Amino acid sequence: MVKAATTSGRGQISGRDPLIGEGDPMRLSLRYKFMLAFLGFSVIVAVAFGVLTTQRLNNQLKAQYEQQALKYARHAAEEAVEGLIFEVGHDLDTLAEHLWTEELGYVQIVLYGNMVSQKQRFDINLATQPPSTQILITEFKPSQADANHLDIIYPFEQASNSLSKYGRFITPQAYERLINGGDSYVRVGFSLQPLKQELQQESLLLIGLSLGLMALGILCSWILFRMILGPIEHLSDTMRAFGSGRVSVRTNIHSGDEIEMLANEFNTMAHSIVYQRDILRRTNVELKKANHAKSDFLTTISHELRTPLHSVLGFASLLRDEVNVTLSKAGHQYTDAILRAGKHLLALIENLIEFSRLEGSSEPLHCVYFNAAEVVDEVLESQRPLLLNKGLKLVVDVAPSLPVKTDKTKLRQVLLNLIDNAIKYTDCGQVRVFAERRNHSIYFSVSDTGIGVALQDQNRLFEPFTRAERTGRNRQGMGLGLTVVNRYVDLMGGTLAFDSALGEGSHFWFALPLAHQALPTSLGGLHETARH
Repeated sequence: MVKAATTSGRGQISGRDPLIGEGDPMRLSLRYKFMLAFLGFSVIVAVAFGVLTTQRLNNQLKAQYEQQALKYARHAAEEAVEGLIFEVGHDLDTLAEHLWTEELGYVQIVLYGNMVSQKQRFDINLATQPPSTQILITEFKPSQADANHLDIIYPFEQASNSLSKYGRFITPQAYERLINGGDSYVRVGFSLQPLKQELQQESLLLIGLSLGLMALGILCSWILFRMILGPIEHLSDTMRAFGSGRVSVRTNIHSGDEIEMLANEFNTMAHSIVYQRDILRRTNVELKKANHAKSDFLTTISHELRTPLHSVLGFASLLRDEVNVTLSKAGHQYTDAILRAGKHLLALIENLIEFSRLEGSSEPLHCVYFNAAEVVDEVLESQRPLLLNKGLKLVVDVAPSLPVKTDKTKLRQVLLNLIDNAIKYTDCGQVRVFAERRNHSIYFSVSDTGIGVALQDQNRLFEPFTRAERTGRNRQGMGLGLTVVNRYVDLMGGTLAFDSALGEGSHFWFALPLAHQALPTSLGGLHETARH
């Protein structure tokens, strides 16, 4: 099946915000996707760097602080042991006063399980510890303190061992008297507030470094955008502007990479498109001039031929009716031949005039309500002599009451051309005319049992001045009848189609809306024929 269709419409280029995606305001452009991805990566790196570094710094500072506090406690214990064993001349209270610093919260010296000296910053009860030979390091917060304290208990036994390692000789009797007299140790409490302050300062420094990394990431993303995505975005904007009709725009990218090559290819393509467009415009202007000249010529020559042809037909009719003359049998035959040829020539001229009018201007519709069956009867009545001469059977299947609103003259012309073609290309068999209402349309069809149309000719059957080769037989006509049918059906808002097989006949049908409103439609161009 082949359909005759008309395509119309105007290409539209929708604007797009360069900051968002095409058609969807929730979709970000490539610029922001890239910057957000790079910024997110920078934030993750900065946060991970800050957290890991802070944790590691916290552990290192705490370890250093514990080592310094432990060293201080060992020094205090060693001085206490030296005073007790070697009697260096200072008592333990003086030693406690000597050991006191701003970082300490308390100092306690226990000898043989009894507290002999104590100095403290807070009103706290420091109970003596059970006997132990191991160094004890814990954390606790006195009730009146601002921060936790690092509590270190350093036994005298450990201090004696340290003194021995340093070469300070301790007699066995003195060592035995020191460790067997009970639990002896030095207990100091170091405030962790300085450590906390130092950690805060270091954390602020790390936060600054993290913010610096984020700023560096943003700067790098901007630089990379300028180097990579900037040229791509510029090329995209140029292509969008070119597509919207600003054909003079070109890209100016000098990135020295594949993007510059792509931009140069786009410029070359744009130059080629503009050049071809200018050629097409000039060609179109020339074709319009030629088409206008052709239409003027067809209109002029058709009218000029029709006037003398009417005279020829008039005088031939007078001869046939033997007005003031007497004809022999051969004269009547010759006169009938003149009339048939003249009427055929007149029909060709009428088609030329109709085609010229359709080509040259817009054809308005004159829509009225009428009975479609009446129009079918009028057309069949005018074609009945041709049917009788060829001995064809006519089958009519039309509903008696078939109201339709359209252009009556154009519908009559469409049916006349289709039925005339069916009779012309059918030598035996029948011609069938059918019409009925289907849904919201009036459906018409004309079918025959004629010679049909070859498959290779069907796609161009509705083109003007095109006649299909029908089994090599010479058929009269200019190839305008179906062109006029196609345009009239389209003008009336209908659809036209057909199917045919060579040697089996043809079937043409079209459907018109029940109530088509009159709208001026341009018929300047040729209708496009849809392929099978």
